[in-house]
Formats: sequence, C-alpha cells, structure tokens
Amino acid sequence: MKFLIRPVLQRFLDTTIFINKQIITEAALINDSVMQLESYKLIGDAFWWGRSYDSALVYYDHGLSLAKSVHDINLENEITLEIANTYRRMKRRQEAITFYQKAEKLSRLRGDQKKEVKSLTRIAD
Repeated sequence: MKFLIRPVLQRFLDTTIFINKQIITEAALINDSVMQLESYKLIGDAFWWGRSYDSALVYYDHGLSLAKSVHDINLENEITLEIANTYRRMKRRQEAITFYQKAEKLSRLRGDQKKEVKSLTRIAD
C-alpha cells in the first residue's frame, strides 16, 4: 500500500496541473483574472507538493504578477508566502527572508495578524 501513494499522488498532481492550465486559457478569454490567479497558485502548489520547486516558483511568479496588476492584496500576500516557503524549502535562505519580509508587510496592511506573526516567525528561523 505504501508504494502506491506516490504514483497516485503524482497522477493527482498531474491532473491538477493539466486542468488548471486549461482554466488559465479559458479565463483569459473571458478576462477573469481571479480565476487565472487561483489557477496559477494551484499549479504552483501542485509542483510544490511534487517537489518541483523551480517549476512552482515559475507559476507562483505568474500569479504574483497578476495579483499585483489587479491589486488583489489578499492573493498577493498568499502567493508571496508560498514563494517564501518554496525558497525556504530549497534552502535559499536569503531569498526566503526577502519574501517573508514582503509577506509580513502585506499582512500588516491587510490587518492579518496571524500571517504577520507567521512571516516574522519564519524570518527568525
């Protein structure tokens, strides 16, 4: 049973990536930037869980750019934290700290004390 988990997880992640790439294309046709944003984040998350951190960063970066362009501070904060966590997982400490600091500032702007504390805690790690 233990050996089946990885292939099943990989199929799930591959399906998530495939479907969300289609959603991004369709959402672009109808100018639905929120749907595109969510899909970029989900693809990044799928790559992250599959331990393809460089690929995760590519999709998180697309999502972050889009979040900034449509002024969605909530998703900007979420994706900034995901980028920080990814760099941390890759043991790229300086990049992680930079993004945790950005996430902390965004959390403060939003009044989200929980995420603000989380960012500050990660900076101190």
